[in-house]
Amino acid sequence: MNLKDYFTKSINKKLIAWFLIVSVIPVIIFGVFSYEIARNGLEKDSFNKLTAIGTIKLKQVSNYFSERKWNIDILSKHPGIIESLNNLEKAHNASGMGIAAFVKTAKYQRIVQSLDTYLKNYKEQYDFGDIFVIDHNGDILYTVEHKADFGTNIFSGPYKNSSLAKAVKSTQQKGQFSLSDYQFYAPSNNEPAAFMADAIYDQEGELHGFVALQISINQIDAIMQERTGLGETGETYLVGTDYLMRSDSRFETKSTILRKKVETASMKLGLQNKSGTHIIPDYRGISVLSYYSHIGLNEKFDCDFEWVLLSEIDVKEAFEPVDRLRNLSIIIG
Repeated sequence: MNLKDYFTKSINKKLIAWFLIVSVIPVIIFGVFSYEIARNGLEKDSFNKLTAIGTIKLKQVSNYFSERKWNIDILSKHPGIIESLNNLEKAHNASGMGIAAFVKTAKYQRIVQSLDTYLKNYKEQYDFGDIFVIDHNGDILYTVEHKADFGTNIFSGPYKNSSLAKAVKSTQQKGQFSLSDYQFYAPSNNEPAAFMADAIYDQEGELHGFVALQISINQIDAIMQERTGLGETGETYLVGTDYLMRSDSRFETKSTILRKKVETASMKLGLQNKSGTHIIPDYRGISVLSYYSHIGLNEKFDCDFEWVLLSEIDVKEAFEPVDRLRNLSIIIG
């Protein structure tokens, strides 16, 4: 090979190399920019969707408690309940018996017969766990379910430290509606239970007793478990100030209420009465797009606890379309 041919081939190789470089660089730059633009747009859309879903759920939970507050307000003023409480107190005092013995008497059964029919229907209609009528001394004179708490004293008996006792004591102090947070409640197979209570006043305006409702965990959990728009890995859930879940995780086969801790960045910000979105590791250690907000229960219902609502979806699922586009661009390139 002569010198001329050598230089010609060398120049051709260099030209081809430069042509390839000049061609590939714009393709790479275009691909990177396209991917970032698409990813940012998808991230924004995903956060907007999570925020919308979270806001709807937040309003549904708040409305649920507002409706139950309306229920208990009706019961606390119901003439039949007030009359039954009066008759039960008189009969109990006249009997000279302890509360546990009195509720087993025939006279007791006659007094509560009509009340029992009404409150059983009311419980079924609104899916309450139980309904309680309690006198001003704390004696549980009536329950629909007749569990272990029936015929005990809520102030001094075995359940004086329960969530039911907290709600009744708060109503006794404030003289008005009270709401207590979930706790494990022994008479309900030691399952989580929340309660609300309201005061019953006599004709002279004196505190005469209390009516209380056991909140069904099923209805609040059903609100959280409805997953329209959340894909395969999205979920909304509630967490209390103790960092324990107040609704079930979709990724667990057993109930996570009061059993699963969530100490994520979103949870901590929510407890500071903040709301927003960001990408974080969730309670499973998986990277998620997360929306967080406090519900405002303490502000709306004057209670001593708060919940945080979180709406999240796995990063992998959220960015799957743009990742497919990236991979396709690499193959085409």
